[in-house]
Amino acid sequence: MKYCEKCQMQIENKISKCPLCGETLLEQGEKFVEEYPSAHSLHKYRIAIKIIWFAALLVSGALLILNFMTRFQWLWALTGICSVWYLAVSAVFAIRSARNIGLMVLVQTMGICLLTFVIDFSFDFRRWSLNYVIPLALSFSILLLTILILCKPLMLRDFIVYLFVIAALGLTPCLLLAVGLAAVPWPAVAAGFLSAAVFVGMFLFANRKTKHEMKKRFHV
Repeated sequence: MKYCEKCQMQIENKISKCPLCGETLLEQGEKFVEEYPSAHSLHKYRIAIKIIWFAALLVSGALLILNFMTRFQWLWALTGICSVWYLAVSAVFAIRSARNIGLMVLVQTMGICLLTFVIDFSFDFRRWSLNYVIPLALSFSILLLTILILCKPLMLRDFIVYLFVIAALGLTPCLLLAVGLAAVPWPAVAAGFLSAAVFVGMFLFANRKTKHEMKKRFHV
């Protein structure tokens, strides 16, 4: 502990000069705190990261074996492997980054949807991306952000815009189903139901500050 006679205040760090007046500080004890916070530790996430890498290896191997046994074109296996590693790298990046998780989820979701649509379109366009991947990816993102908000309510104001955008995109599979571009109902209905539940939840449970934040950001 250090003390500034001029400012008459105690300072708990290792600096030698008062941050207010610049006077030399007097020693009052040997208890100090770090001037800067310790770096964010990823130790507790190491197991999850290892599981992701291991799962990517397993899925890649399974795709190669499946391709060999069924005599598919190698382009299918290569596309699947690239997609798996894209998802793995994205997941690890999301774990390692502690900033702007909401934006990361939104960007990754849109990236996955776009990637799978391009792959599907490149291989005879069987619409598996529209029937399964896109609605399920949107549903997973909605659930992920909702769980994060429920676990940490203070994050609502940080995630509210991203959750709103993903929930709005979650209605897209229902539109694709209505116009006939998608043919499997249950993934689209699930995404639409989650989106509707999010909008109702926002209206019922959001406080005044959150509603004001929404109006400010969307200019309504």
